[in-house]
Amino acid sequence: MYPLLSIAWTLLSISLGLLQLLVLTQPEWIVHGGTSMGLFAICAHGSCVLRSGAAAVPLLSLLAGGLLFLLSSLCLCPALLCSSSARPIRVIANAQLIAAILCGITVIFVPLDMGDVDCALPELLRSSTCRVGWAYAVSSVCALLSMCCPVLGRLTQRALTNARLINFLKDVLPM
Repeated sequence: MYPLLSIAWTLLSISLGLLQLLVLTQPEWIVHGGTSMGLFAICAHGSCVLRSGAAAVPLLSLLAGGLLFLLSSLCLCPALLCSSSARPIRVIANAQLIAAILCGITVIFVPLDMGDVDCALPELLRSSTCRVGWAYAVSSVCALLSMCCPVLGRLTQRALTNARLINFLKDVLPM
């Protein structure tokens, strides 16, 4: 069970980190007619303008969350293969919990800042002209899935600890 959990955790962590960084660069978070708003730019009819500094909270939050997922997944492989302690796994799981919270903050704050494309929250929910773009939808799904990574980390840590305890007891106790 331990190798299967660790493989699932590693693959999910890498995928989520890459997907969050991919959608970070996309301009289609909120779409209103021919205008689309991303985290860093507003695009209208083929030309894009950088957003002001007020939009930096969701941008920095998603950037930090995505990078933290990627860095933690890079640290995850050596920790699983080379470490004899469960402590690095716990630290990585905690880092991924922070990354998941940062990605969730982005998903919450983006609909609150739609004034640049002349959309309001009620319009987003009821209108056909103001809609959620594919990048926001993917980021929302990734933010929800990212909550599984710390849980998989804790389960992996527990399975690793139990496996080591069983091996220790087999060595100590005569059977």
